[in-house]
Amino acid sequence: MERAIFASARVNESEQRRQQKVDGGDEEEKAAAFIADEMSTPVVAYIAGFSAPPGKTMGHAGAIISGSSGTARYVDSSLERVQVQISGLSDPERYLVACNGRHVPLAATSHAGTWVAGVRYKAWAPYSALHPMIDIHSPLVFDVIDTWSGRSIGGCRYHVVHPGGRNYEVSPVNGEEAEGRRLSRFEPRGHSPGPVGVPVKERNTRFPHTLDLRAPIMPA
Repeated sequence: MERAIFASARVNESEQRRQQKVDGGDEEEKAAAFIADEMSTPVVAYIAGFSAPPGKTMGHAGAIISGSSGTARYVDSSLERVQVQISGLSDPERYLVACNGRHVPLAATSHAGTWVAGVRYKAWAPYSALHPMIDIHSPLVFDVIDTWSGRSIGGCRYHVVHPGGRNYEVSPVNGEEAEGRRLSRFEPRGHSPGPVGVPVKERNTRFPHTLDLRAPIMPA
């Protein structure tokens, strides 16, 4: 039997700007919050600043940073990526991997029976998220599906944070503790048992071996 391993009070702003002597502020993030709450029309935003080193100050609109708010990394933190690996896959035409009910486009590796793929998803919903109209996708539910019988024969569930709600206040002391924290977010249960719908194969011309849960289904 195939086995699967599946290895983010309003202040006087004009006075604040005069004190800091720069233009900008957090209007973009407030606009994102307004769009999420009040609008249904799709909105596309361009976020700059990923290449800037931490602590770099720029004299342009949006330069005021309050804590983590206002940084490109905070805005992008709602998006996460995971790699999926399945080993012992003897018949890739019969068995497939699904994530949240969607087909995962596996790619063969140099090891016989081992396949990998990537999954991009929205992990949480800060008010300044890149896609305020898209719901979060966590936890991710992975299934290994037998297409002949239309049943899920195994899988797991992955949480973005500790499933019990534990909040770590300090960084891990070493790699073993960090690995333990990661493993605590996986559950070998919680997948879709029994009969399931077989998802259609999807087309991603830019990243053919990545499932982007943010994008609508585009059959291959």
